[in-house]
Amino acid sequence: RGMEVNMGAHKNFAKIMMSTAVLFFSSYACGGEEKEEGIESIEHRRTPLRRNNSEMSLRVQKHPGDVHFAISTPPNVGGIGLAITKMHRRSVSHDRGAEGDLPSPSTYLRQQADELDSLRYLDAAAYQQLEKAFKRLNSRPYLPWLSFSGGGVRGIIAAKMLEIFEEKTGRQAKDLFPFMAGTSTGGLLATLLMRGVPAKEAVEVYKDYATSIFYPQYYFNPAGIRGPKYNIQNLKEVIRDYVGNDRLADIQGDLLIASYNASRKRTHVFKSWDARQNPGDKLRNPKLIKLLAATAAAPTYFDPVVIDGEAYVDGGLFANDPAACALAEIKHRYGKVNHMAILLGTGKVDRGFTEPYDLMGRGTLSQVKDIIDYAISGNVDTARYIVGQFLPNIGSFQQLYVIDPAISKEFSEMDCTDPHVIHRLELYADDYVEAEKDKPWLRKLVEELVIKKQLGKIAKPQQAFDRRVSTDGMTIRDL
Repeated sequence: RGMEVNMGAHKNFAKIMMSTAVLFFSSYACGGEEKEEGIESIEHRRTPLRRNNSEMSLRVQKHPGDVHFAISTPPNVGGIGLAITKMHRRSVSHDRGAEGDLPSPSTYLRQQADELDSLRYLDAAAYQQLEKAFKRLNSRPYLPWLSFSGGGVRGIIAAKMLEIFEEKTGRQAKDLFPFMAGTSTGGLLATLLMRGVPAKEAVEVYKDYATSIFYPQYYFNPAGIRGPKYNIQNLKEVIRDYVGNDRLADIQGDLLIASYNASRKRTHVFKSWDARQNPGDKLRNPKLIKLLAATAAAPTYFDPVVIDGEAYVDGGLFANDPAACALAEIKHRYGKVNHMAILLGTGKVDRGFTEPYDLMGRGTLSQVKDIIDYAISGNVDTARYIVGQFLPNIGSFQQLYVIDPAISKEFSEMDCTDPHVIHRLELYADDYVEAEKDKPWLRKLVEELVIKKQLGKIAKPQQAFDRRVSTDGMTIRDL
């Protein structure tokens, strides 16, 4: 059904060979009854007619319901070789599961086997490596997990994306993702979802409470000389409506929240499983109202929050996307798993291009805002780079999804409460999904989330990795 031709010097001969081979193999491989849509096995045989150590080859690739032929010769071909692939077909019943247009678990497993079979046109060494990788994938449990970035009211973008996922899968986020991590507004969103708040309701939190959270406490406060722009108590009152007096240990799933210890000048990662093991420790098991205020307490915007006698501020100072922190903890807590990591951003801002010479000769005051932008966007990109290096794709199995729609600069302020701006941020998520809905990765992601849950292949924590020894506020592993 599809042909890809790359012909060198012997164009006419290659055309003849292509026509003959395609007609022959099409009639052989595609013959039979119309109901036959799968490939049971693929045998690879190469018959070279060598001259100047070059060859011509026929490559056959298979996708569900499709057979693709490709004849190619390297540039400056001096001789001709033909790679022949013999294809055996079998009947495949593409039954659908309870999710409507999603395949059933049995069909999904059969498609995985077909995918491996379709790669037999590779040389023996490459195929063996892929075969080992597929076996390893099938033997390990899967861990779907979320990482939410900070960004103030722009967190509505991530909330809207989760609302769309919940609609497509028919399940709440807490049932799909046993592990979540968040910083600042992402920490608040992760906590709400982990406590069973539907993503649709989380979207409404941003619409209903943005004005009260970001209500200026001073009418005249140039350059923040009178103090932070907003009163932290307003944020705490909103948080209290959803978490009451609960503590971190009351979270049933695995939740990671990043914050910065301004008193000790150290990073700190709060973990729900650590809190459950140490319920009497006020630092490890703080009240959620304090923890969520602390992770969102951005300097100049809010006052620090005191937890166990020490001041904590926004975790975005070191991990605005806590994905790298999450990956490190998952490695120790869950052992070897197949990851399904979804990194949800709050909008990637296009700030345009600045001419190099426009950046020369600038002093401290003129660079303060740029330095903050450099630091926050830089640590997000660094976290995603680290996670991307550790979670490569194997075949069609994608371990990492970064979802961060591009937004314009006029909608980039984290404390803008204009209803028009908040609505536009919500539309960014809708526009992103609309643009991506026909692409394979989105359907594949939804299928993976639902089917792995049905198959019972979701990873569970290994308690042996939970032991900790603490000394002077620093945490080391008890190996």
